[in-house]
Amino acid sequence: MHPEIGLIGPASFLPMLTAGQSRRLTCHVLEQALSDAEQWASMGVVLSLSVNVTADDLMESQLLSLTRHRQPGEPPLVVLEITETAAMDDELLGSEIAARLHLNGMEVSVDDFGVGFSSLSRLQMLPISELKIDRSFVRHLQQDTQDAAIVEAVALLGRRLGIRVVAEGVEELDCLPTLARFGCTHVQGFGLSRPVPAEMIPALASDQSPIRARIAASGASAGNTP
Repeated sequence: MHPEIGLIGPASFLPMLTAGQSRRLTCHVLEQALSDAEQWASMGVVLSLSVNVTADDLMESQLLSLTRHRQPGEPPLVVLEITETAAMDDELLGSEIAARLHLNGMEVSVDDFGVGFSSLSRLQMLPISELKIDRSFVRHLQQDTQDAAIVEAVALLGRRLGIRVVAEGVEELDCLPTLARFGCTHVQGFGLSRPVPAEMIPALASDQSPIRARIAASGASAGNTP
């Protein structure tokens, strides 16, 4: 938060960072995310935080020092998100660090899935735990049969591969019954909540009745649509 300008979006300053500055910023954000998640967990609120990273970041050995041991079935404190294009990076596909991050309990998610030029065979080579369907396919899901077919196909692909599928850009909840029917059990978007400060997260997570009421009004099941 800038004292005079206010909140500055990442698109305004990330292009100006050097590779070294970008890595230091990524580590700082991850450390803060882990600290917040651990604090919430101590309050009985167990959540996973997603942090956008680059392919180069995933090959940074320093990330291994930020991993935390977790029990089988326990959700990760942090999920590392890379774009579909970055997931095709040749060096990343052969990176031992990315594989070790997965083994150490830190999950990797492919963001904006569907807008890149990924090969399914190459995706299969990465230790991926999550696919996030790009908002461009979700936004007009109810009106565009082609978008609906793509979302349904990705949801089916995720289920068959044992990968969690998230629908991005859910701003209107009328699409939730359709997403639930497709088997897409996780959604993200302003329709559920606008961004809030970290200190408000425990209260929001503990009392989900407003969100569940909006989901129920849409005709979807809150139990099937976290």
